[in-house]
Amino acid sequence: MASNAAAALLPLLAAGLAASALGIGLWIWYAAALSRLFPRLGVEGWKGWAPVLNEAEILSQGGKPAWGVVFFFIPVVQLYGLYLKAVAAHRINQRFRRGGGFTLLAIILPPLWATLLAGGRDPIADRSAGSGSSAAGIRTRVTSPRATLARDASGYAIPAAARAEGALIDAVPGGSAPTPVAEPLGAEPGARTPPSQGTPAAAPTPPPAPTPTAGPSGERWALVLDDGSRLPLTAASIVLGRNPVASAGAQALRIPDATRTLSKTHARLERDGSGWTLTDVNSTNGVQTFARDGSVAALAPGVPTPVQGRILLGDVGMLIVLDGVG
Repeated sequence: MASNAAAALLPLLAAGLAASALGIGLWIWYAAALSRLFPRLGVEGWKGWAPVLNEAEILSQGGKPAWGVVFFFIPVVQLYGLYLKAVAAHRINQRFRRGGGFTLLAIILPPLWATLLAGGRDPIADRSAGSGSSAAGIRTRVTSPRATLARDASGYAIPAAARAEGALIDAVPGGSAPTPVAEPLGAEPGARTPPSQGTPAAAPTPPPAPTPTAGPSGERWALVLDDGSRLPLTAASIVLGRNPVASAGAQALRIPDATRTLSKTHARLERDGSGWTLTDVNSTNGVQTFARDGSVAALAPGVPTPVQGRILLGDVGMLIVLDGVG
């Protein structure tokens, strides 16, 4: 009788050992793949080998709070944790120009997902990290109305309406407002043509009065989406979202959302001196800002953050640009 019971237990024991070996093998594969993927995202590779911490880092890189990893260990609530990981993985996939198939792969077979991203194409460089920027600012010569490109404060080129021939746009890093400076055609940047000898210099022309849609100091700002849509900013406080509601004196700006990731009221833009601040108003899919050094920061709800470059509301990307003065 005892020998029969032992014989019956042997297959179960063998199956248990095989399952354990398979689980350990998959974990080693996953950790090794993450240790190669993380450096491509600007994260230390050793974090890929740390259980729990590696999953928290995936959430953080995808714009979700790292502490959301605790949901993975709560029965039933694990489904919400799985949703957070799917959203985070989808945003990471976008940086590698991958689509929804890779998001599904990140949930079904994470080791293969991490391996393909670690050994595949390079991630998209942050558009807000403009080249040639310096403490003195960025100077961009507009030479032809037919091929005019506006640039935000970090040097990222976006479609814009044509400006006057021979104008220079001075942009100070950190979100300060660029100011058009008229210069003669053919003059070197920063040069000014002195008045003719014997002829008194003409008195400067007073600036025109601000238009009704101009912001503070007569500046006209706009929000340019990644798809080229251009939305004017007509107040010092703007509420952004799928169908936002604003208080008196603020602008409610509806953002077209083909991604279905925007909340009804998602974020708030506010003029702050010569720049702008952005606040996440408890949105579902979060707010991210891109710095000039290439780093991506997920905003904590309710905390105003200076805008340095590109903005991501959910999966909708955009830039703040100066349309003109006066």
